[in-house]
Amino acid sequence: MPFLPPSCVHGQFQAKDCANAVRGALTGSRVFPAKYANTCWSLIVENDGVKVDATDEPTEEKIASVDDFII
Repeated sequence: MPFLPPSCVHGQFQAKDCANAVRGALTGSRVFPAKYANTCWSLIVENDGVKVDATDEPTEEKIASVDDFII
């Protein structure tokens, strides 16, 4: 499968992860592991499109692809 770059929706996930980490630090509560998912539908021609789906997670070096597919 080709590399699927993270879209701007990952920024939204990262903001939620940051809030989760801050909440956990301030309250001593559980911090849930980060995971990012995105689905993008694109119309190619009238009545025909493509769906690109990706699931990613952060590593020490980058946001790495866990699973992706194109329909």
